Amino acid sequence: MNYFIMVNGVQQGPFSVNELSAQGITPQTPVWCEGIPAWKLAQEVPEVAAAVQFTSHIAPKPLMPKTYVTESVLIMILLCMPFGVIGLINGLEVSNLYASGNYDEAQRKSDEAKKWCKWGLIAGVIYVIVVIICVIAVTGFSFWAAMNGY
Repeated sequence: MNYFIMVNGVQQGPFSVNELSAQGITPQTPVWCEGIPAWKLAQEVPEVAAAVQFTSHIAPKPLMPKTYVTESVLIMILLCMPFGVIGLINGLEVSNLYASGNYDEAQRKSDEAKKWCKWGLIAGVIYVIVVIICVIAVTGFSFWAAMNGY
């Protein structure tokens, strides 16, 4: 049986049921064939609905994972350059992987960038604490030495 479809107000066809799939019809595309008294939606014509796979149910694109680029640059400049650089490299890959549709790998790179930012923050804070302790110790020793005439 041959079917006609209505696309943007223009009748097209006739098409066989197999050819309708190639036309990219949706469940709301008007369809008519001999034996049908009036135009019906494609989803209402059992032969068409059974034969055509409608592409309207596409899975939504997940949100892009955070890149941690800004955090990585700050860690790199202010606290711990090696960890910041590794975080930056991973963070820069997130956008490209996401754009190419590789969502799982983009999420993995985002998690890696986050991990290196966290470790860079921890290492930087430990470094600052050690420096403060050293400054206090040297200042205290200098004060003690000056008080005791050394």
